Amino acid sequence: MNSVIEIKLLGQVYGLKTDLNISQAKAVAKCVEEKVEEADKDSEGHSRLDTAVLAALDIAGDFLELQEKHASLIDGIVTRSEFLLRRIETKSLESLAKRSAMPDVRCSSSGDDGLCHGREDEDSRPEGA
Repeated sequence: MNSVIEIKLLGQVYGLKTDLNISQAKAVAKCVEEKVEEADKDSEGHSRLDTAVLAALDIAGDFLELQEKHASLIDGIVTRSEFLLRRIETKSLESLAKRSAMPDVRCSSSGDDGLCHGREDEDSRPEGA
């Protein structure tokens, strides 16, 4: 969806064609407008180009900071996920080890309900059974 919104920077109105939805495009435009206004206040007497470059540098700095935070969050998620997977594997192996250490129990009789009503341990079975 191609939308056109107007953005005013340093007294100049620009038409911005975008694939973003209108609310996203307006949010982007507002962010740029704020950064340009901030740079304009800090750079009194400088040219419009200088002001635009300062705003672009500020936006790029914010972007890089967010990229670093994002990468740090991803690293934390990966580290925590690996830790949790190791715990799950350890617990699964412990559970399997406990099951394999249990005596061989067989059902000596089952009722109509399909449940075991008597059990026969391997050690209590008659020899040859």
